[in-house]
Amino acid sequence: GIKRLISYVNKDLAYRIPCIKFRKEDLFIYPYEMSTNVRCVSWKPDFQEKYFPEYFSKKEVKYRDFSIIYSSKHNVPIVFSSFDSFNDYKKFYPHFNNKTFVLHFGVNIPNFSNVKIEMLYKRYGFSPPYLLCANQFWKHKNHLFLFRAFKKALDEGLKMQLVCTGTFSDYRNSQYITEIKDFIKTSHLENKINN
Repeated sequence: GIKRLISYVNKDLAYRIPCIKFRKEDLFIYPYEMSTNVRCVSWKPDFQEKYFPEYFSKKEVKYRDFSIIYSSKHNVPIVFSSFDSFNDYKKFYPHFNNKTFVLHFGVNIPNFSNVKIEMLYKRYGFSPPYLLCANQFWKHKNHLFLFRAFKKALDEGLKMQLVCTGTFSDYRNSQYITEIKDFIKTSHLENKINN
């Protein structure tokens, strides 16, 4: 059984990392945080900061680099979300050889057969026909490109709504969210783009 639940909050990046203790030898934290003395496994989903440094503060680029170096130097196993990330690790840090694993994201889709789609339309304020964009509102996802293309299609006669999922924020670039909101407002898309 579960003996206790530990939470560690990284105050610098403000996210929560859970750790469940089953037995003493099974205790670990995933993803790994450097300030703990508990056995850990590090997680590296991608290397966006290497390919798109303009989307990150210098502090975050430095932190991401330092966390990989620290994990590698302290022989902390690293889990990658894809083989591309694993290959990037080998490309950017060829001199490290700690244990690595590729663990793809898994999705369990619940049974929605009892869900009345009309209730969802009412709850979230949209109706068919619609396009769905399932992304966070981070600058590298380039919602502005999508919104400009959607506006052009509307101007050419498209009769549709655009439904976007994801949190309407970008912790790395709050100005980008302001830019998106301004575009939606000046393009009169408030009733056509739903989040």
